[in-house]
Amino acid sequence: MTRVKYILAVMVSLLLTVNISFAGHEFDVLTTKGDIKIKKENSTKWESLDKGQKLFSKDQLKLNKGAYLSLVHTNGNPVEVNKSGNYSISKLSSKAKSKKSNVTKKFTNFIIDELGESDDLLSSGDLSESMSTLGAVERAIDKNGINVRLPKSTYLIDNQVNLSWYEKEGAKSYKFTLRNPDDEVVMSKELDGTALDINLDDVKVEDGECYYWSITVDDKTSQEYCLYRMTKEEAEEVTNDVSSITAELGEDAAIGQLVLASYYAKKKVVNRAIAAYQKAIEISPEVEKYKFLYAKYLTSLGLQSEAEKAMK
Repeated sequence: MTRVKYILAVMVSLLLTVNISFAGHEFDVLTTKGDIKIKKENSTKWESLDKGQKLFSKDQLKLNKGAYLSLVHTNGNPVEVNKSGNYSISKLSSKAKSKKSNVTKKFTNFIIDELGESDDLLSSGDLSESMSTLGAVERAIDKNGINVRLPKSTYLIDNQVNLSWYEKEGAKSYKFTLRNPDDEVVMSKELDGTALDINLDDVKVEDGECYYWSITVDDKTSQEYCLYRMTKEEAEEVTNDVSSITAELGEDAAIGQLVLASYYAKKKVVNRAIAAYQKAIEISPEVEKYKFLYAKYLTSLGLQSEAEKAMK
């Protein structure tokens, strides 16, 4: 064998050895809570599981009561474990590999990036300063000081919608006005409070059109906000995507609710995005990262005070 052939053979052997030594990497640890142990292959010792740790096919996990774990597979799919007991990484991997939806994977990858970004801000020690710079505020402060709890445009898939706004100092009542695309008033109502439930069918809101609502206090009127009722085709697409996500991740998994929230936020379905974030936090209230993502979303809508409350 010539010297060149010998060197090439050695290099190929080394590459094969490296590939073999790294074979079996299945998961990265995304989020942990509580007492979680790992037993590595060929080891008899249980050790504490760390965030960011890589998990291999022959590793074993043990979650004690109250523990919570979210993982991301190398194919991009998430797996959540929230019940005490012992778990085989190979079995969890099979579960992750069975998930097929591109929609689920796309928004899961987005959530993973967001959670990674939250680590730096949460560890900075100055959360209030970080919160003030999160996201691009879509809703500018109203010149008349009448501010609502929604962005400039809200897409709707549900027939019922709740509209709310901030209390204005000294205001005794509020006048709600809804106009159609032709600038005709289709609803007008005097209110003592700062919230109103609307049935879109009752006020004959048509699909695929922007209806504009505003609040008037003492002859001063807020800027107008668009309510857009999705067309049947648009609503069907959202419904199908949501069905795919919930079928793969489940409705009772926090990571699944975060993926849904991210999806709804992308589609501008604000009421459902907020509900999904809140459910994720309800499922795993001690995971600060989830609160942070919710607060970041609220900040992007211009709801700074709600964002600060979400982090408490």
